[in-house]
Amino acid sequence: MEFENKIVVVTGGTRGIGRAISLHFAREGAKVTAAYLQNDAAAGALQEEARALPGSIRTVKADVSSQAGAVDLMEDAAGGDGRIDVLVNNAGIAGVNKPRHEITEEERDQLMAVNVKVNSGHATST
Repeated sequence: MEFENKIVVVTGGTRGIGRAISLHFAREGAKVTAAYLQNDAAAGALQEEARALPGSIRTVKADVSSQAGAVDLMEDAAGGDGRIDVLVNNAGIAGVNKPRHEITEEERDQLMAVNVKVNSGHATST
């Protein structure tokens, strides 16, 4: 197993592409922390599916749109091992479903915080 005992963090890791990535690493023996923001049911289902895999998946509710939230996630994931071997910045939100001139400043800031700021590595630096 290529990732046996490696520490892996997947933001947006409980649904869609992030879920598939989390499961892949767990199949390869990794200790995965799958971060999510809202969907507790998806997080629970992922943990249940992972029980039969050689690695493990632990789900953590985290808001990676802020530097503090991203840093807390990384510190929690590193835990006693003090390291993270792989980070997959998969978190993202879809655009606001309205014309650009109707998007509020708050909506635009949220899109930028999740899709650009965090995924550029700025908010996850420690």
